[in-house]
Amino acid sequence: MTTIYEDAVKAYEKYCTENNLIFRLPSENASEIDRDFVYLKNNYEDLAEYEIATEKIIV
Repeated sequence: MTTIYEDAVKAYEKYCTENNLIFRLPSENASEIDRDFVYLKNNYEDLAEYEIATEKIIV
């Protein structure tokens, strides 16, 4: 079983691959999770939002 954070990172990595974008590894400590979204961040920038209900990435 994976965590919501791990699901979000996998979806973000897939999104980057499919759209020929450079995948930047998010930091679990810098990222935030609320009821509806996972906000993927690293120490330098916001990377993407993952909508939990739809399992979609918003860049």
